[in-house]
Amino acid sequence: MRRLGVIVGLVCFLSSGILASNDFSGVGNWADPNIWKEGRSPSGAEEVKVRGEDTICTLNTSTGDWGAGQRMRVYEGATLIIEEGAELLGAGWMRVGAGNPGYVEQTGGLVQLQDGKDSAKLGIGDQGGSDGNYTISGGTLTYAEGSLGELLVGARAGTGTLTIIGTGPTIQMNTMIVGDRAGAYGTIEFQVDANGVSPISLVGGASIDPEGDETTAALVINSIGGAPQANVVLLDLPDDANFVGVFDTVNGEPAEDGASVLLTFGEVGYYYHLAYAHGGTNDLVLVYDGSVDILPFSLGATGDITICNDERYGPDQSNSGSGVESRNIPARRNVALISYDISGLLGEGDLLTNVSLSHFSHDQNDEVSVYGIIEDLDLLDVESLTWNTAPGVQNDPTPELGAPVALDVNDLTDVLLRFTPPEDVGVRFSTDTSQALADLLNSDTDGIVTFLFAASAEDTQAIIRSREHSAGGSFLEGEIIPPLPVKIPVENASFELPGTDKQNNWDGGTNDKGTFVDVPGWSSDTMATDSGVETGWNASDGEWSGFLRGSDPSIWQLTSHVIDANDVIELKVDAKNNWQATTFLLSLYYDEAGVRVPVASVEVTLTDDMQEFSLVFSAADVPESVGKQLGIELNNVTPDVDSWAGSDNVRLLLY
Repeated sequence: MRRLGVIVGLVCFLSSGILASNDFSGVGNWADPNIWKEGRSPSGAEEVKVRGEDTICTLNTSTGDWGAGQRMRVYEGATLIIEEGAELLGAGWMRVGAGNPGYVEQTGGLVQLQDGKDSAKLGIGDQGGSDGNYTISGGTLTYAEGSLGELLVGARAGTGTLTIIGTGPTIQMNTMIVGDRAGAYGTIEFQVDANGVSPISLVGGASIDPEGDETTAALVINSIGGAPQANVVLLDLPDDANFVGVFDTVNGEPAEDGASVLLTFGEVGYYYHLAYAHGGTNDLVLVYDGSVDILPFSLGATGDITICNDERYGPDQSNSGSGVESRNIPARRNVALISYDISGLLGEGDLLTNVSLSHFSHDQNDEVSVYGIIEDLDLLDVESLTWNTAPGVQNDPTPELGAPVALDVNDLTDVLLRFTPPEDVGVRFSTDTSQALADLLNSDTDGIVTFLFAASAEDTQAIIRSREHSAGGSFLEGEIIPPLPVKIPVENASFELPGTDKQNNWDGGTNDKGTFVDVPGWSSDTMATDSGVETGWNASDGEWSGFLRGSDPSIWQLTSHVIDANDVIELKVDAKNNWQATTFLLSLYYDEAGVRVPVASVEVTLTDDMQEFSLVFSAADVPESVGKQLGIELNNVTPDVDSWAGSDNVRLLLY
C-alpha cells in the first residue's frame, strides 16, 4: 500500500506539473507528420517545441493548434514561418527565443492566443540569455476575446525584437510590456513605407521600460519605401487605457517626447517628431514636420602621402608619387595619409549620410583598414609629413627599420571602414558606406579630416592612385541632408478664424453683402465688396479658405520677422480658381514706415484644383530690406473683375 501511494502521488505530479512535448526539428511543413518527434502533428495535449539551429518550420495550409492549456516554444536557433492560409491557434504561453535564439516570420495567416494552463501571452525574447525575434509583414497577430492577451518584448530579463513591416499586418493585443524584469532589452522596430506602417493596437494598456535603469526599451524606425507626408500612429490605445513610460532611445538617440526622427529614402529626407499622448489621445504618434531634398556630394582630397619605415624610404622620407600605398610586407612598411577640407561642405544643421570613399585601383589589392586621425591632430598639409613626424604611427620611439607597421592607437579613431580594391587595374571603385565615417564628419568642428590607410594584416599590401594621377585620386562621396527650414509665424495662415460664418470682407464692417467681423491676421487697403473667408471650397488645410474677387484690393499681412542679411525665405500658398479666376499674384515686401516695398513677386496660373505655389526671396538680392519687417501680399489679378480665386495654407519658410 505504501508503494501504491508513492506511485499515485507521482502520477498526480506528472499530470499537473510536467507537460508532454512534441518536437519539430528539421526543414519542412507543419503538416508533415514525419518531421514531428511523435510522428504526427500536435494533438492538443502537449507542449509544442520548434527547435534546433537548422530548423525551419513552415505553416501555411493547416491549422496549428498546440492545444488547450499547453505551451509553445520556438528556440535553439529555429525559425517558424507563418504564411497566408495558416492558423496558429492555441492556449497559454508562446515563447519566441527561450533562453537562446528563436525566430518567427509572419507574412500572412492568423496567430491567435487564448487562456489555458498559462494565461494567453506572447513572449519575444523570453528569459535571460534569449534572443527572440518576431517579424510580421502580413496577417494578424491577436488574442481570443476574454483572454489575457499580453505581449512581452524582452520578457523575463530576455532580449527581444518585434519588427513590423509596412501596412499589411494587423496587431491587436490587450496589453504590452517592453522590457519585462531587470536586465530585459526590448526593441520595437517599425519599417515604414509610403503608406505608413501598421500600429500596435492595445486595448488594455502599455508599459514601456517599467524598471527604468534596470531595463531597456528601444524604438527603431526606418524607411523601406518612402514615408508618408502625414502623421503615423505607432501605438494605438483607447483614451481610458493605462499607458506608462517612454522608450529609452529612438534610432539610438534619446526618445523623450518631441524627439526628432529623420527617415530617408531615395533623394528625400522626411522629418518627424515623437509625440506621446498626441493631440489629447493616448497614442504614440510619429508627427510629420516636413521633407527636404537630399543632395549628393563628391569631394576631392586636399593632400595625400605615403609615409614609410623601410630601407627604400626611411622614417625621415616620404613617398609622394602617383600611388598611395598601404603595405606591410618585409620590403615595404608604409601607411597612407589622406586629408580633406570639408569646411565648405556642411551648412548649419546639415547632416551627411551614406558616406563612402571612391578610389582608383592599381596593382595590389589586399584589404585596407581606414582610421580617422583624432581632431586635435588632423591637418591638411599631410604631404610634408614623414614617419617620424606623422600622427597615427609609432614614432616615439620609431620601430627598427623594416619592422612590421605599428600604429599609435592614441592618435586614431576606431576603424571607420575596410575595403579591398578590385583585381582589375585602373578602375574607379567605391567602398561600402560607413555610418562611423558619416558620424566622424558630422561631429567635426575644424573643417579638416585626415584618414590613415593601413594594410589590415601583416604580409598584405594595397595601392590606390594619388591625387597627382590623372584619375584624380580618392574622393569623399555621400549625401547631404539639409535641416527643415524654420517656420516664420503667419497669423491665421489657413483662414480658420473667425470660424463662425462666411465673411465678405477682411477688416470687419458693412458692405453690400452685410455686416461682418474682422478676419484675424489679414487686411486690405479698402473695404472689399465680396472677398473674405468661407467653407465648402476644397480647403487644403482645415475647413475654411480665403476667397478674393478680381475687383477687390489685395490682402496683406505684416509678420513679426525682421529680415537678416543671410535670409533665404520661401512663401508657399495653396490657391485655385473658384470662379473664372486665371491669375494669382504672390508677393513679399518689407515695411518702410508703413509703406509696402516689394522684394519679390510671381504671377501663377490657377486651375480648378487647389495647388501649391511658391516664391523665393534672398535678402542678398535686396540689401536695403535688411533690418526691416517682412510682409506677405496676395491678390487675384485676373483681368475679369467678376472672378474669384481661392487661397489657403499660407507658409513662410526660412532657409
